[in-house]
Amino acid sequence: PDYYSRKFKEACRAAGVEGRFHGLRATFIIRKWLETKDLYLASVLAGHKQITTTQIYAQFDLRKLEQDFPKIKDYQNA
Repeated sequence: PDYYSRKFKEACRAAGVEGRFHGLRATFIIRKWLETKDLYLASVLAGHKQITTTQIYAQFDLRKLEQDFPKIKDYQNA
């Protein structure tokens, strides 16, 4: 994960895009969790050393998420 994170940052700098992309990381973690129903796997794929870090991302309002992103139900039913 460190390699890809570093390469992503380098590509963003080269494209003139600055800033933190923590939202992308959160989206990835939430989608993986909903797809697999496995928070531990999402934690490993995110490169977290402790699952407690990943659990922070799991504290969201599912109803609000469904309202904002109706297609998220496709991941829940997979």
